[in-house]
Parts: sequence; structure tokens; C-alpha cells
Amino acid sequence: MVRIRPPAPNGAAQVAPLSLLGENHSSDSPIWGRTLVRRSNSAISAVLRVVRTALEEAGLSGHDRIIVGFSGGPDSLGLLWSLQHLAHRGLAPTPIPVHIDHGLQSSSSTMAERAIALGSELGLVVRVVQVNVSLWPEYKEGGLEAGARAARYAALAQVARAEGTSWITVGHTRDDQAETVLLRLLRGAGLDGLAAMRPVTELRIPLDPLHREFASIRLIRPLLRIRRSVVRAAVELLGLQPLEDPTNLLLSYERNAIRRRVLPILEQLRPGTTDALAQVAEQLREDAEFLQRVARETSAQVFRPEADFLILDRAAFRALDPALQRRILQTALREHWDPTWSLSRERLVALRKALVEGQTGRAIELGHGLVAVISYTEAVLGPGNRIEQYLRNRSGRPLIQPGSVLPLRSGTTLALENEWELAILRAPAEGWVVRTRRPGDRLVRPGQPVPVRLQDWLVNEKVPSYLRDWLPLVASDGIVHWIPGLQGERYRSPDGTVVLELVRKGGVRGVSETAQAPSGELERVLIDEATLQRRVAELGEEIARAYQGKRPVLIGVLTGAFVFMADLVRHLPIDLDIDFMAVSSYGQATVTSGVVRIIKDLDRPIEGRDVLLVEDIIDSGLTLQYLLDVLQRRNPRSLRVVVLLRKQKPGAVSVRADWVGFDIPDEFVVGYGLDAAGRFRNLPFIAVYRNAAQG
Repeated sequence: MVRIRPPAPNGAAQVAPLSLLGENHSSDSPIWGRTLVRRSNSAISAVLRVVRTALEEAGLSGHDRIIVGFSGGPDSLGLLWSLQHLAHRGLAPTPIPVHIDHGLQSSSSTMAERAIALGSELGLVVRVVQVNVSLWPEYKEGGLEAGARAARYAALAQVARAEGTSWITVGHTRDDQAETVLLRLLRGAGLDGLAAMRPVTELRIPLDPLHREFASIRLIRPLLRIRRSVVRAAVELLGLQPLEDPTNLLLSYERNAIRRRVLPILEQLRPGTTDALAQVAEQLREDAEFLQRVARETSAQVFRPEADFLILDRAAFRALDPALQRRILQTALREHWDPTWSLSRERLVALRKALVEGQTGRAIELGHGLVAVISYTEAVLGPGNRIEQYLRNRSGRPLIQPGSVLPLRSGTTLALENEWELAILRAPAEGWVVRTRRPGDRLVRPGQPVPVRLQDWLVNEKVPSYLRDWLPLVASDGIVHWIPGLQGERYRSPDGTVVLELVRKGGVRGVSETAQAPSGELERVLIDEATLQRRVAELGEEIARAYQGKRPVLIGVLTGAFVFMADLVRHLPIDLDIDFMAVSSYGQATVTSGVVRIIKDLDRPIEGRDVLLVEDIIDSGLTLQYLLDVLQRRNPRSLRVVVLLRKQKPGAVSVRADWVGFDIPDEFVVGYGLDAAGRFRNLPFIAVYRNAAQG
């Protein structure tokens, strides 16, 4: 509710002469009024000068309009008088004072009437906006002061939008800054909190308690570099009678206790404490702003948005300093969902730990209805009520609705979710079905006579919990024989009476037909084609930025990296040269031998060149470490590494990689250039290899 009262006739206050602005006070000093000035007009001059300087630095002029948060207290009254005085001379924006009635005390309506009267004395119309603090979530989460602040700024932003301006100003002084630093220090704030209030801040303000609509505003605090005592001296000299809010005397409010008890004691112990605390905020502000710029740039390399969700690259995240990790998490959440929201310390610690070392499939509650779900290479952050469905769709796996029971009929096809079909090439007349899991299910594995508990197998195979109830199971008599998509894409029963094949809709065959692999040899797709191509494109962009203005030599490690390198160079719009080396450490085995030998060496020297080594996979780390040692002895100007896959392998040699596509579990993988005894290089995805001997 907004009430507008007309100004009282002939109510304009006598303003100080413009000559006050010409007095000999240095505008280079960041502080006005460390001591009370002696001449009667010096306080007024100091206030006018600091306000005018702040407006000029912000680029505001007499052609603009500005909303003034006007409580009627000494600070806001001094600010409003200064703005009106300067605006009459074309030196400041037209002030539009707004008084917020929080309705928190019985005298609030009387305070509003008095604020209107004060505005009338200055020849200004004061608008009164009544707000309901209890409706705001900040009230429930942070208490009365937090709720009042949220409601107050929402009301000011609404008036600013109606008036066609984005500028809002409030009367915070240097003393308020010192109180804020001390208050946040006691609450355990970090760098951003201790940087406290900025002279000018760009904000997105929620306009309603549900945070459905936001307004972008610019908040300016012209009095932030002047002491409260100077402002009050100026108001007194002007003969103005400010309002005194009785709640400012209540020591039950932390800020009041700091203002009236703590800071006076600190000033006695060490004079100048108030200015020292404000200076701390000014110094830390520069550090915080620099780190925030770095965080925004880095965030684009770690996060990518997909619809209402954020996808985090765990390898890129792990490579960052912990301080930057925490900052980009906060930054991403604010910029993607709610600019007023910050993760609590406990949730931030839990999320960071899960991203660095967390268990696959773990879900972290973030608050505000958001959840983070951790996988091997990524984490997905988004609305908790929709994230599991999103993850199921994104998995690309064949799924069916929980509770489904679909009989197998020879010559028919069953439609599965995510664009899959199950072709039933052969099946008995009855007894075999496709269904979802049930308590007590046991799974028969190829080559293993004893069934295992399905639940144990799913856990051991690290199948995410959000998929388990949706997996199609080929079963008979309470025994699960095959899980399409997790155990290959073709199944044949030992007696040959059941033959099934998983097919993409439209007739596109899956793993087994493309690779001509026996059932069970390729266990599951670890990284699908779309995800591979998206990540390779991202790596190309990052590498191109790093080598801007240079002509690097890309050295591909044969034979496994040839597909990766071919795709990567197509995403590098820079001058470059290409060469290859061939090494061997696997031979025909599925476990690295630990013995590395060069089969093919480079065709040209690399001395003085910028070299990028392109590797397919880090397994034991021995191959890459050997190559780096060899190449470093050839005196390149720089030597960096990009690797597509990095295994999370206990006991592996610690070897650096400047860019990593994916961190993967310690399993033998094939596809996209990687092979098993020369096979499967032509697969467009990365799959986990399990031959019969491995079970």
C-alpha cells in the first residue's frame, strides 16, 4: 500500500548557500569528519561535498531521478536535504523520498506521518509504503532484521520501477560500515561479508516473497565515507528535527548493542577503531571484487547450464584452489537461481567435499528446494522435485515405468523410454517378462552359476539410485537374466530359446551390432557420444584461449588418441602444427604392463616451441610421465597436456594434466579410439569392457 501526501504549503526549509561547496576541503580524502570541524557551516559543507562527489563518481546528474530510502532519522534526513539542495542547482538527481512502514510497532503510523511532515519542510512529497515483514522467507531464516530488510528493498525497488529509474540511495554512514564489519566478523563471515557495504552496488532485488520476479537496481550510499557525527551536526545546524526510532535503543538487536556498547569501548581502548574497521572493508572490497571477476570467468569453464539445471565438471572443479571452489559455487547458485541467496556454511562445506571426493549417486540438499546429485565425472544441480526425472532422461538409458510387467512375445517389439525399443527375436510362449525390480530379486551373471542379490550388484556397479526402480529387467521365475543397456544390448539365453536385442527407435542398432561383440563383452556405456562431443568442444574452446596468438605443436599419442585428437583440432580455430608419437604399455592385455616403449618418434624438432601433448587416457600414469620426461629434455618453450580420460586408480603415479575431459572409475574402457586387443576403436562412445574371463 502506498500513501502519498502533498507537501505543506510554504514548507520548504531554508537551505545553506551554494558557497558552502566552495570551501577549501580536499575532495581527495576518502574520509570527511574524523574530528568535528569548528566553523558552524563546516559540517554542512562536508556533507554536501561528500554527497556531490559520490554522485559524480557514479555518473549521476540533474537529469536523473533517484529513490531515497527515508526513515526520517538523522542520517536519511541529512542525505535527503543534501540531495534536494544539490538538485535545486542541477547538481544532483531529483530525489523521490519513500518511507517504509514496517508495521512492527504501534507508533509506526505516527512515524510515517512525521516523515511526511519532514519531507514537506524540504518541499518534497514523501511516499509511504506499508509492508508485511512476516511474509518474507528472510524473516523465517534470518530473523526480524533480515525480513525487514528484504521487504524494505522490495518496496523501494517497486517504486523505482514505477518511476522509471534504477537508482536507489540510502543514508548509511562510515559508522554503519564499521558496525557492519564488526557484526559480520562476530558471525564468522568470509571475505565478501567483511568487505561489507559498497559505495555503489548493482543488485537484483526480489519483488515478492516467493522470489518469482526480480528488479535490477543500483544502490548508492553517498554518506559511506563520512562519520555519523558530522551528518548529525549538519542536521542540527540546519534546524531540522529528525525522527528517533525507539527500536534503535533496544540492545536486544545485535547492531544496537554493537553501536551503543561495543564500539564505544573499543574506541576507548584504541581511538580510531571505527575508521580502522571501515578501512578494512575498503581494502577487502578490492580483493573480493577481483576474486569475483575470476570466479565468473572460471565458472563458465566448470559449469554449463541445461534448461533449469547446472552441470558441474568435477575434474575442472577439483583442479581449482579451495577458495575459488567455494566462490564459484556461491556465484553459480546466485546467478542461475536467486541472486539474494547464499549457501549456509554447513551446506557449502558438504557440497564442496562431495564434489571433490564424494560417493557417486549421493544427493546433497542445498536448500531453497535445490539438490546436487553427484556422478563420476559430473554433478547436476537443480530443483529437487524434478532432478531425478531430468537425470533419467539425460542418462539416455532404456527405462520403463516402475511396476511395469510386460510379457515377451516372439516377433514383437516393446517400446522403452529414452527412445529405445526391445526387439523380441525369440521367446517361449510364457514365463518370461520384462519388469522392474522387486524385493529379493537375484541376478544371473554370464559364466557365473550362482545368482547374486540384484541390489548388491547394482550398488557394486555404481548404478545411480534414481535409475534402479526404472531399469527393465528380463526375468523368469523370480530370477533376473539380463538388464538391457547395463549388460550389453543383445541377449541370448544359454539354451537359445530367448534372443533379445536393444534397438534405438528408427532402427539404429546399439553397442553389440556396431562392435560385433558377444553378449556381455561390453558391459555398459560409460560416456555417451553426445557427452563426449560436447566436452571435446569445451576443451577446444579452453585450449584455443590458452594459445591465442601462438602456434602450438599438438603431439598425438598413437594409437588411442587419434579419434580424440581429430575431433579436438576441429575445435581449435588457431594456427597449429601436428605430429605424433606411438608408445605401448598394454599390448594384448587389459591391464597396463608398466613397461613403456616408443614405437614411433616425432618427425620434427620441438625446441623453442609451445607443445601440447594429446593423450587418450591416464591409467597408471607411467606412460604420460615417461613421455613428459622425454619431451622436456628436448627443450620446448612450454609443455602442456590434455587428456580425455583420467582413471581414479589407487597407487597411480601423480602426473600433471592441464586439461582433463573426464575422471572415470578404475575400469577397462574401450571406444572412441581406445581398444581391447585392437577392437572397438570405432565406437562413438566410451564403454566398460568385460570379457567372459572377467565375469
